[in-house]
Amino acid sequence: LAVFREGVETALFLSAAAFATNGSETLIGAAAGLGAAALIGYLIYASTMRLNLRLFFNVTSVLLLVFAA
Repeated sequence: LAVFREGVETALFLSAAAFATNGSETLIGAAAGLGAAALIGYLIYASTMRLNLRLFFNVTSVLLLVFAA
């Protein structure tokens, strides 16, 4: 349901942008945004594969305790 809502929201923003500019600029902007999102997603995925999960969860557990206190 959340993914559907985000998709509808994106479609509404793109249709509003299409009314403000011509169609080719909207298409280029949408393609550039999708490409940038895919690149950022891949970089996050590639960098977190080497993450030491034990250390990560130990640090976040301590931070949760500090914030809760």
